Amino acid sequence: MGGHYGPHHSPQAQFLNGLGGYEFGVVLSTSGVHESAGSCVKCHMAESAGEEGGHSFKVALEACTGCHSGATDLDVNGAQTEIAGLLADLQAALLAAGMVDAEGEAIEDTTYQADSVGALWNYILIHEDQSGGIHNPAYAKALLSNSINALQ
Repeated sequence: MGGHYGPHHSPQAQFLNGLGGYEFGVVLSTSGVHESAGSCVKCHMAESAGEEGGHSFKVALEACTGCHSGATDLDVNGAQTEIAGLLADLQAALLAAGMVDAEGEAIEDTTYQADSVGALWNYILIHEDQSGGIHNPAYAKALLSNSINALQ
């Protein structure tokens, strides 16, 4: 019987709202800047001259520049780069702890401590969100940092 440990696939809505992460007993702010900026449609279905936006549901850079003037790509202020680095650091810590394999897949059918499982949960949550953390950057950074610290 196959299984899947972690949050449900496609947790974008709950992640956008700052929900669903393992917070290690610390109450994190749940309101993200993109939650208050409008609906999914504002970013994902904005008009674009390219293949993004509209009914493609791919974020068009033009959707970002209304709030982030001068943005030249979706890695606004290096947020996706920073989150990718933290995600890689967490994956390395989970690998060292024997909780993920070399591909970053969870090793199941093993017993772990609650905070360690919470760190694994957060790794999967942010990976499954597929936005590079942009749906809620502050929440992503806090979850990743707290997860890395819990595994040290």
